[in-house]
Amino acid sequence: MGEPRLSPSQRAYLFNREPFLQRLKARSENLFSDGYRVAETCCPYRFVIYGPAKYEEISYIVDAIAETCTCLFFIRQVNGEHIMENGDILKCKHLRGLCQLVRMTRLAHFEAGNTGCGYRLWVHWLAALSERLRRLAADAPFNTYYPDGTPIRFEIPADGSTRPMPLSLKKGEMR
Repeated sequence: MGEPRLSPSQRAYLFNREPFLQRLKARSENLFSDGYRVAETCCPYRFVIYGPAKYEEISYIVDAIAETCTCLFFIRQVNGEHIMENGDILKCKHLRGLCQLVRMTRLAHFEAGNTGCGYRLWVHWLAALSERLRRLAADAPFNTYYPDGTPIRFEIPADGSTRPMPLSLKKGEMR
């Protein structure tokens, strides 16, 4: 038959990989200056990114923990139009630029005098970051070492939870 039909993103990634990835990085870094803003949602770890479009305002839901987005670039990959050869999903500009967009939108809220909005957004973002760290710590094996070779020691919490917690250092003990 004929050649498989490629989306513009697939074509750009396959034939001009480095420029495509550089443009994707640049677009993720310029979300705020391009007019995009972010707001917290009532769902934990989810944010709505909204920005100007040619004729109407558009918005996307981004999950900071699951690392998903409702933009067409991401959805096409989830539905089988893989860009990367190994089938992995390439993060969209919204996922890549979420952290910086949260910071810039927060500062814009403070400058506009909307401190309540700025603090709500920041608390929502910090909750997402702490959940990421909690999940990373829960997945750490028991034989984990610090970069200097010192073992990370764990203890089972007294509250009966099954997730081990790092031992606290004794007074005066240095790592």
